[in-house]
Amino acid sequence: MRNRIFRSMLLLAVVTILIGSLLSGAVTHAALTERVHAEVRSEAKILSLLLPEGGTQTLFEQASQANPATRLTLIDTDGTVLFDSMADPATMENHADRLEVRLAMQVGTGEESRNSGTRGEKTYYYALRLENGQILRMAAASDGIWEIFLRQAGWLLAAMIPVLLFAAWLANRQTRAIVAPLLTLDLDRPMNNDVYDELSPLLVRMERQRTEIARQIDALDKQQQEFAAITGQMQEGLAVLDAKLQVLSLNRSAAALFGVDADTVRGRSFLTLSRDGSLSQVLSRAVSAGESGSAELSLGGRCYQLIATPVRPGAGGIGGVVLLSLDITEQKQAEQLRREFTANVSHELKTPLTSISGYAEMIESGIVRQEDLVPFAARIHSEASRMIQLVEDLLALSRLDEQAVLPDSRPVGLLAVSKRVADRLSELARTQKVTISVEGTDQTVQGDPALLEELVANLCENAIKYNRPGGSVTVSLSCEDRRPCLRVSDTGVGIAKEHQSRVFERFYRVDKSRSKETGGTGLGLSIVKHIAQLHRATLSLTSEDGQGTTVQVLFPAQE
Repeated sequence: MRNRIFRSMLLLAVVTILIGSLLSGAVTHAALTERVHAEVRSEAKILSLLLPEGGTQTLFEQASQANPATRLTLIDTDGTVLFDSMADPATMENHADRLEVRLAMQVGTGEESRNSGTRGEKTYYYALRLENGQILRMAAASDGIWEIFLRQAGWLLAAMIPVLLFAAWLANRQTRAIVAPLLTLDLDRPMNNDVYDELSPLLVRMERQRTEIARQIDALDKQQQEFAAITGQMQEGLAVLDAKLQVLSLNRSAAALFGVDADTVRGRSFLTLSRDGSLSQVLSRAVSAGESGSAELSLGGRCYQLIATPVRPGAGGIGGVVLLSLDITEQKQAEQLRREFTANVSHELKTPLTSISGYAEMIESGIVRQEDLVPFAARIHSEASRMIQLVEDLLALSRLDEQAVLPDSRPVGLLAVSKRVADRLSELARTQKVTISVEGTDQTVQGDPALLEELVANLCENAIKYNRPGGSVTVSLSCEDRRPCLRVSDTGVGIAKEHQSRVFERFYRVDKSRSKETGGTGLGLSIVKHIAQLHRATLSLTSEDGQGTTVQVLFPAQE
């Protein structure tokens, strides 16, 4: 803008100077011309007064010598040239048709400006009628304005150069003075500026726009903060991408999922965060075809489902993609457990049913001898009992899964419960050649008596069945940091370390052949875990392969 103003002012100065020079020249030319004309008229009148006193020829010659620039002509009454100071009268044509001559003959004086046929330049002619009727004509060259300018062009240019330089300096200075207030405008506070009145409407509009923009920015900041606060508390990962799959926003969960900082990855391609092929295809389809889709991704030992949804702003095309990540690890584990549970139940039921069906088919076909009927019936009864026990354990687990609180919660003495279980299992212990004992002081816990007795019974039954002949099972009661503690220890075969983390899973058996021999269902310790969880107790296991096992149940402190 500064250059534009400078050029405009300089051009204006140059045009002004040129126009001024032309007007000044025209006025000067007019004044000079009028002066020349006046001098010619004056000389002609003076000469006409002197003619009677001297000879005509001599007077004309003296006048021509005194003013060589003036041309004198004496014309007779018929137009014949009698004398001319610059040409031979004999060679000159009749002047009766000259305008100034005709006017002089008629009214006494006449004048005209025209190009001279003799001198070839513009000439002013003045004719005066004498007393004898002859015409005295005087002529002087009268240059045009352009001839004057051309003759003075060098001087004019020499004079205009410093004038133009001064005009350029002045235009530059004025330009700076005009632009300076504009460069110092306080755009943050437009109404505080004291500048040209012509800018007032602009400044008022700028102030309105500034206020509106500030209001909109505040509203956007508030919305962004609300959005960040909401998405920041989400457990699910949320990523907002543009149409080029560049990251616009990542919430805290998504940043933690991909192991990046949300601020540093903004503007980067999302495909640099994850190069999973299925996820790339889902995102590409969302952008190109506008199709929603999902992909599964395993990161850090967990499984995630990523759902891509295209965003269509208004009636336009696809403006971006919203990517939601859901942690489905527990769901996958639950599905795996369900499949394993279904397979285990099917296997556990199929084995005794196959045995029962086989024995019954042999009895039905009559191929069993009479003396073998009783053993076959005993085996059928054993397998049926095993099935009944399995169904009862499954029903117990199902009831425990459905319970959120204890159905019959009251103070229960663990010493009495442990002694009842020991008495009930004493016959099984003798059969297995194992001793069972209860020691320690009585501990009272808040709980369900039936469930607590089942917990102790399952722990003791496992300790008896997986013990050695001549071994022992000890139920110990104590208080640790005001927390009742129940321990069941045995001197049995022990559990290898690689199996210890899974012994509380349903149908998990360390030694499947031994479990089949002992008639276990593989659900006992799983029932123990569920009962302990209902009582908010902590369950732990300590074992060495071949050196026995200790299971500890630590109940919460009692008020």
